[in-house]
Amino acid sequence: SIVPAAVGASDVIGVFCRSAGADQNSEQALRALPVHLQQLVMAEGSIAGLNPSAVLLGRIRKVENNAGAANAAAAAGLHRPRPETVAAAAAGDPVAKFCMQHAVDYSAENALRALPVELQCKILNEGPLRASNPSAVLMSRIRKAQTLLAEMRRLGKVPV
Repeated sequence: SIVPAAVGASDVIGVFCRSAGADQNSEQALRALPVHLQQLVMAEGSIAGLNPSAVLLGRIRKVENNAGAANAAAAAGLHRPRPETVAAAAAGDPVAKFCMQHAVDYSAENALRALPVELQCKILNEGPLRASNPSAVLMSRIRKAQTLLAEMRRLGKVPV
């Protein structure tokens, strides 16, 4: 079957699939997903491997299997990622990827970005935000990091 006519040079899915070397069947499978799940698949970044189509289909299966929680959050209106976050995630930005993967809201994403890079890395390395409100968990981690930063500055261990 044929990819929908809406394909053009600005077609994000088409560009993503072509740059990865994915075949038409896997591209169609990605297009068949709801937009928020398409964004999650692409937010994982570029596709590497001997069979990019299989990698893409594996990502699609993963987000479909996790779609229950994602659909519940979307239905409740809890989070819809900003286009800027989606684009940054697709470009490989680790903060954007993390925020997309965990459905973090804009204010929590901004608070994370406001931290020094070292503390951003520390927070991302703490692992997944497994909670009904991942933004609240992230903000808790950010507050702890801010307290640590303030204490280090007070002790003269970090420049002001």
